[in-house]
Amino acid sequence: MDCYTSVVVVLTLLGMQELVDADCYPGDKQYTDITEEIYKNVIGDTINGLRGYGPLTRFQLCSLLVTNHNSGKLHGTGQINTNHDFLGQPISLSSCVNALVNLKGYQTDEGWKKWAGSHVGTWWFTSKSLSDNARWDQPQLKDNSRTYFVQKIEFFSQWRKDNSKHVNQAGTTCKFGWHQSGSGIEYVWGWDPKNDDSSSGAVIGFTFNEGSISCIVWVSSEEAFLECVRNYQSHKKRTSCTHDGGRYGQWNIY
Repeated sequence: MDCYTSVVVVLTLLGMQELVDADCYPGDKQYTDITEEIYKNVIGDTINGLRGYGPLTRFQLCSLLVTNHNSGKLHGTGQINTNHDFLGQPISLSSCVNALVNLKGYQTDEGWKKWAGSHVGTWWFTSKSLSDNARWDQPQLKDNSRTYFVQKIEFFSQWRKDNSKHVNQAGTTCKFGWHQSGSGIEYVWGWDPKNDDSSSGAVIGFTFNEGSISCIVWVSSEEAFLECVRNYQSHKKRTSCTHDGGRYGQWNIY
């Protein structure tokens, strides 16, 4: 079974129905179709559809993400530090590229535990900043013919709820997301409800470590993110930046 076939089979078997009560998840078929295409683009070294760019190679995508993490800052929005300064750790281009070539997911629940906690922080956009607080739960083990590690996320920021136009069958505004991984699977996957297009919330990610931090390159049908987390003595810190430098996020995790 080749890699492309395996991703189809794996995503078909995820059994994510328990997670869709209030997160506006579009259903397994739509989710799988989107993530199959993303995965095929990454392993084919032609990443299409990212906002503001034509096809990108893995090297080109990582060049954008790493530059934004290390030195990017949106002036006039209140963002004081680069993500590098906030975490105290730069990202090397080679580490990011390697994550997209030698694919690796989380093989145990320890990966998601690094991100768990109450996230208190801010997203900076090109012309404004917004509070974005959330709780990332401790991972749970699910057994659906094989073991999966599931981390549920609840967004507390009102803008995340108001901007999520899609609602579930009960009419509840989107406020839940989730991450999953599985032993032997070379990526992680997730659902991050977005403002006006359910397809853009489907993401797959590729993990790597850089010094004392853990990172994931997340790719959706419209944008890519470099997210990193570091464990300090009293709490953790997390950062995020988009491929186009249009958004930066920084959080303290308690």
